[in-house]
Formats: sequence, structure tokens, C-alpha cells
Amino acid sequence: LILPFRTVYSLLNSSLVGTGRTRLTFSNSVTWLILLIPFIFVGLQRGADGVAIGWSAVFPLVFYIAIRRSAREFSVASTVLLKPIFFPIISAALAATLAEIILISLIGHANSVVILALQCSAAFIAYLLLLRTLSRNQYNQTVAIFRRIARK
Repeated sequence: LILPFRTVYSLLNSSLVGTGRTRLTFSNSVTWLILLIPFIFVGLQRGADGVAIGWSAVFPLVFYIAIRRSAREFSVASTVLLKPIFFPIISAALAATLAEIILISLIGHANSVVILALQCSAAFIAYLLLLRTLSRNQYNQTVAIFRRIARK
């Protein structure tokens, strides 16, 4: 669910560096350091799940701050920067919901490895079908990325 945000965050910082706005990239990194790192350390006390929960809880705030700063810097509305990730987020949320439904339905009735394989397969297929239905252009970009990765 967070992956579309994280991807845009990385691309946003690259675009800021590419346009000579390194000061803003530095500010975003400091925000990351101040807000996210403490939650990761707190989460370490609970293991990997705690780190994941801490990161997932705080990263949206870090992302929001970075988007607001960048939008001001580029003199555009924040929604202009967020529009490209709207359909991937909807697709990811629905695919994650499907994975949870599979888990709830099969837990105690099937081997954990089988459940995980079903969840991953179903969520992947659902994500691609939803993205294809909701936004054909972004679906084509996703398929092109997978093809490039597969060739390497």
C-alpha cells in the first residue's frame, strides 16, 4: 500500500536534484531523519513487525511534508504531484484487501506457504487487472518496467 508513495518520494527527490533544488532534497532528508528514524528504533523493540508498523505509520507524514514543500517550490498544487499515484494506490489497496481475505479464509485450513503463494499470486494479478481497468496508461508503464527487469 505504501509502495506507490515510496516510489514517488524517490522520483521526487531525483527530480529536485535534477532541477538544482538540492536544498529541498536536504530538507526532505532531515525530515526523514527527525520523524522516521525514531519510530524505526522504537519499532526495533518489537522486531521486524514493529519496524514495519513504525515505518508505515510515519512515512505518509514524511511523504506529505515532502510533497507540500515540493509543490510550493514548483509553484503547483499538491494534487498535481499526487495525481499520477491515485490509481496505483486504489489498485494496491484493493489487491491488499484481497490478500487479507484469502488469509482470513484459509488460515488454519491450509499450509502457510500455500496461503502465502495464493495471496501473492492473487494480489499481483488483481493489481494488474485493476490498474489496467482504472488507468491503461499506467498499466502500460508497469508492464514495460516488468519487461525491462525480466530482460536483465
